[in-house]
Amino acid sequence: MHAVIPTSGNPIIDDGHRELARRVAEIGQLWKLGAPPDELQRRADALSDYAHRHFAQEMLILRAHGVATEDLGHNHGQLVEEIERLVEDAVAGRARWIDVVDALERLLFDHEILEDSRFFASLAPLADGALVEWGADLAIGIEWIDQHHRSLVETVNELAHCSDPSTGHDLLIRLRRHAAHHFKDEEAKLVGSAGAEAHGLGHRHLLDALDELIAKAETSKIDHAAIARDYLHLWLVEHIRETDCRDFSPDHAAKT
Repeated sequence: MHAVIPTSGNPIIDDGHRELARRVAEIGQLWKLGAPPDELQRRADALSDYAHRHFAQEMLILRAHGVATEDLGHNHGQLVEEIERLVEDAVAGRARWIDVVDALERLLFDHEILEDSRFFASLAPLADGALVEWGADLAIGIEWIDQHHRSLVETVNELAHCSDPSTGHDLLIRLRRHAAHHFKDEEAKLVGSAGAEAHGLGHRHLLDALDELIAKAETSKIDHAAIARDYLHLWLVEHIRETDCRDFSPDHAAKT
């Protein structure tokens, strides 16, 4: 099956769809070349992991554009379960890998046509100017955390208006380095608190997503400004508002 992948207009989502299709096609090509079953399983497991990350990015972007994502989140969960079931059938010898590849292609394409495309009209570009305006709604009330967050916000805003690839690369690397340092400090402060483990896991997911975007930018799949404009500022603001404001609130700390 070689259908045209529908486009959303958001480069992060569209690149994720292309990458999913590429990974499925790669498994089929490896099967034709006689790759051993353990290699096919390794690639299929990597596909499932990538699908998890892509769906998390997609949901974040859609929420930022005002889309109610509860039903889509449920559908994403079912889709990942179906991917894993198909892979298990191939590993167990209940299905041929080439048939599984065809089923995966159809499964992903149907999802993008029937589910994702319902929301594409909502993905209009966000306003120009500073992507993130620092204000009281982003302040945690802990001075050093707020200083770190403000620095991260300034880097994302700078990146969004960067047209030079070399400077854009340097800004992404700076953002990654500062985010990792900041996350380590946050986790140290949360040691022993009720949300410490989940908070640290969220940090690892954020850094993994950032590493993936840096790799794509280095191969010119997505430009640096688009990464900031269409994903990073959403990534940062949601983490501050939804996770940091909760886990560093006095009420939450009192429950440790």
